[in-house]
Formats: sequence, C-alpha cells, structure tokens
Amino acid sequence: MEFMASLPADNKIILVGHVMPLVDSPFLKPWRPFQKIFQLLFFSVAINANITQLDTRVTYDNGPTNPPTIVIAEGKKDMEKSKLLTSLVVVILVLPYASATLPGPKAKKHFVLVHTAGHGAWTWYKIVALMRSSGHNVTALDLGASGINPKQALEIPHFSDYLSPLMEFMASLPAHKKVVLVGHSFGGLGISKAMETFPDKISAAVFLSGLMPGPNINATTVYTKAINAVITQLGTRVTYDNGPTNPPTTVILGPKYLGTYIYQLSPIEDLALATTLVRPFYLYSAEDVSKEIVLSSKRYGSVRRVFIVAPENKAFKMEFLRLMIEKNPPDEVKEIQVVILLLSYANATLSEPKVKKHFVLVHTAGHGAWCWYKIVALLRSSGHNVTALDLAASGINPKQTFQVPLFSDYLVPLMEFMASLPVHEKVVLVGHTYGGLAIAKAMETFPAKISVSVFVTALMPGPKINVTTVYTDLLKSVSQPDNRFIYNNGPTNPPTIFIPGPKYMETNMYQRSPFQDLTLAYTLVRPTRYYSVEDTSKEVVITNKRYGSVRRAFIVAVEDRLLKKEFQRLMIEKNPPDEVEEIQGSDTMMMMSKPQQLFTSLMRIAKKYN
Repeated sequence: MEFMASLPADNKIILVGHVMPLVDSPFLKPWRPFQKIFQLLFFSVAINANITQLDTRVTYDNGPTNPPTIVIAEGKKDMEKSKLLTSLVVVILVLPYASATLPGPKAKKHFVLVHTAGHGAWTWYKIVALMRSSGHNVTALDLGASGINPKQALEIPHFSDYLSPLMEFMASLPAHKKVVLVGHSFGGLGISKAMETFPDKISAAVFLSGLMPGPNINATTVYTKAINAVITQLGTRVTYDNGPTNPPTTVILGPKYLGTYIYQLSPIEDLALATTLVRPFYLYSAEDVSKEIVLSSKRYGSVRRVFIVAPENKAFKMEFLRLMIEKNPPDEVKEIQVVILLLSYANATLSEPKVKKHFVLVHTAGHGAWCWYKIVALLRSSGHNVTALDLAASGINPKQTFQVPLFSDYLVPLMEFMASLPVHEKVVLVGHTYGGLAIAKAMETFPAKISVSVFVTALMPGPKINVTTVYTDLLKSVSQPDNRFIYNNGPTNPPTIFIPGPKYMETNMYQRSPFQDLTLAYTLVRPTRYYSVEDTSKEVVITNKRYGSVRRAFIVAVEDRLLKKEFQRLMIEKNPPDEVEEIQGSDTMMMMSKPQQLFTSLMRIAKKYN
C-alpha cells in the first residue's frame, strides 16, 4: 500500500497478484457488493486446501487450544499441490479478465510463413502457436526438400522446384482471399516470387531479415551475396555430386555453424531441435535464380512491404541488410533489439558429469528425433553424448511409408547405428511408446553394447507378455474417429497406413504438453506404416539369454491416455524391470510435458547402471 501511495498520480502500472491478491481482480467488479463474502470463502478454501495435506506443518504460537498461526510447506508434494492451486486461480480469475481486456482480432488474418534454407515449417512452431491462440489462420509451409517434404535436395535441381509448394498454395487461394506473407532469410526470395505472381492475393509481405530483391538490387546480387556468406563459413559442408570440377550441388549446415551464426541467441533446446531437422539445401546457380525471379514495379511493387531487421543476425551482416533496404526501400522498417536472453536450460546450472554417457533416443510412431529436442539440450548441456535417431520414414528420414513394408525395414536406422558402435562402447538405450519394440529388438541383437534400456511409457514385451499382446493393446488405442487409415490393399484387407488426426493428438497424446509443442507436432508428424501383428511378432523375438541379460528401467506416465497406467502396470508386473520410476502429470509425450523430470530420471538410472 505504501508503494502504491508513492507512485506519481500520472503513473499507471500493471498489477499482478499471485493466488490471494487475485480476489481483487477487476473481473470481480460486478460482484463487488459480495466481495467480503467471496474473500472469506476463497481464503477458507485456499487455506484448508493446503493445511490438510501431507508434507505441511502448522504451528500453534498462541497455544494448542487456539487456532494455528503459521503453515509451513515442508515437502515437494505440498509444493506441487500449491502450484496446482495457483494454476487454477490464474485460470479462473485472470483469463476472463484477459479476455475482456485483450479481445480477439476484429478481422481474422491469414498468415503464410515461409522458412529459410535447410529449415522447414517446424521453425515457426512458437509463432504459429501464438497466432492461432490470437484467433488468426496460419499456414506454415515446407518448401521442396525441406521439413518433411518428401523430395530430396538432388530431386529439385531448379529453383522453381524448390518454390513449388508455395506457388501451388498461393494458386489454390480464392481470388478474393488476401494473406499476410512472411519470409525468413532465404525465404525472402520465395515470397518475392509470390508477390510478382499473385499481387492481388497479398495484403502485405514481411521480410524477416529476408533476402529482398528489387529494381535496384536484383535477385542475382542478393542470392550470390547470401550464398557466399554461408558457404565460406566454418561449420558448413558442400557436396560435389556432379564431380569435383563442377560447381558444388548442396550445402549442409553443421551444428557448429548453426550454433555460431543462426541460433547463437536462441534457447539451447531450439538449437537441439534444429540439429535433428535441418536438411541439405541445393545450391542453385545465380542464372537459375535470376531467371526464376523477375520482378516488376507494376506487380511486385504494388504489394506493401515491411522489413524486420535483426541487428544481432550473424548469418547476414547488418551492412547487407541495410544495403537491401537502401536500394529497395520498403513501406516500413522495424528493428528487433536483443537486450537480455534467458536460456530455458542454462549451461551454468548443469555441472559436468564425472562419467560421460552416450544416450540413444528412439521415438514413437509417426514422430522423429525432433520430439526429443528438450531432452537432447539438457543431456548435451550436462556434457553427455546424445544420438537421437529417425527411424525409417520418420522425421527427416528420406524413406516414404510405401518403401518400408516390413517392420524390419522400419528399424534399419537403429540396427545399423547399433552395429556401427565399437565393441567396447556401451550406450543408454531409451525408447518411447512404440519405440519400446525397437529397443527390445536392439537388446536381443546387441546386448553387450547396452548398459541399460529405459522404456519411457513404452511397449515392453517379455516372456510372460509377448510382442503380440503389447502391440495389440497399442493398436486398440488408435481406433479413434479423428484418425485416418489408408487401405492400399483394398477395403477388405487390413489398413496399411495410419495417420493420427489433430484432435486425437491434442486429446490423447499432447493433452498436458505446451501448446507450442502440439503445434510443432502438427508440422512434423508423418504417416505410419500399419504393420501387422504377425510381422511385428516375427521380427521382435526375445530370449532370456540375450534380451533378459540387459538391465531395464520403466518410467510410468501417470496421465498417459495412449498406454493407460493400468496397462503400463500390467507390463511391469508380467515382465518386471530392474527399476520403475513414476512421473506425475505427464501425458504420453513425457519429453514435452515433463522434460526436466524425465531428464532427472534418465540421469539417475544411467548413473545407477553404469
């Protein structure tokens, strides 16, 4: 109260209260006459909710016959419950007020987001989540041979091939529909082509530190400068698929380059995500680019342009960005200054391990190495080696579902990796959900190369609960109305491909994960081959002598809706592992919803079974 009284009369602040002060929210104004009753009721509920729990202690400083005077939260359990209570209060009281003061968009916009070279729609996952939460439509595209687009770099030798997903999308829009087109870095060339071809369908074009050609600085100039700025740096690798005497064909952005020039101010988990998803970029000739991107003042020039400058951009120097703005002035220039960056998982908080481990992470069906990005960041920051694999036709693996008809085909990347390990090297093998069958196969084949296998709410077969039983239970859980099945062998035969629906993913897999991770999944989850029970059980045959010789740990996800807790417990009972841990409040995507807790469990297990 003294602080508020000290504020100048013309100084207005945003006042944020935690739990109890929220009862004075402006949202409650209509009920102001009943404020005192509400406060007493709220106070009573909140206090009783805390002091009646285990792990709390109350003191009676006025004597045991008088009411308690102080409550002390002594344990983790009570802290967790307090956090839950706080969350409920925020949802009930703050959100309605926020809705009243922050209305949805008066006119819903449609944003079309175009990524930079080697990246994909996945790079926009945080922006997509924010825009959709604000009520806008968003389309994040994968250009040719990018993201999970099925093409490979050498299959798109012309710049027009690379841009075709964007051009096809723009052509498909109704004549009266206008979009806000956003291009990042190399994506600026893509949106420039779209502006020239479809000027009437674009309300504004935003160049996010993007290549912005124009009448006074053509596409050849900006493309050549940009490519030279990339391929001359350490940490990039070029390939000469047409022979060493011909120009290079692709450029590969390595982890060192990504960390130094592109993600140097980004959270380390986003760098980890990029290292699993960035793909080779075809090096188009300057002639091909200039032939494809021919701009005119009449069409390209008729679209309003905004340029957003990132002063800390190391990929393209500030001088180059300013040159494009000077030679081809946009309607508006914005600058984003980076003052302080707080990393989600700061290196300083994670000490170097005494013994460096090698973790091998295996994803569930339809996903890829990308889903482990938070765990990869935490493990690497702790000094450990990490290999997150894409199984066949998953993540950015080049295979398509029709090319992996057998379960053995699907497992090839894991089995080849395990075979390549030196004889003396032992890894910590981690499998998630469907990936449990994959690590079970690896345990049977390479038992001497595994120090411990960790089943993260995963299918865990054994002598008393075979592959047929555990796999059949998983298949039952995917029979939901939102999911789609494809019958390539005819409608009277079993399905061949499974495609999870967005509603199914939201309610059964990511229901406790951050919305931005669900958004990321929407851009990256791929169709899954629907393997028969017979094929799977034939491929994964396990024995006590080999599979049984490997130490096993199982991590239970209490809120898992895919593999229910009861079924997880059944697998544990029928096939007891050496260690069982339980993570409260986790959905099936434990690495997304509870990354810190999963990381802690993995550390503890790896240390115990060194």
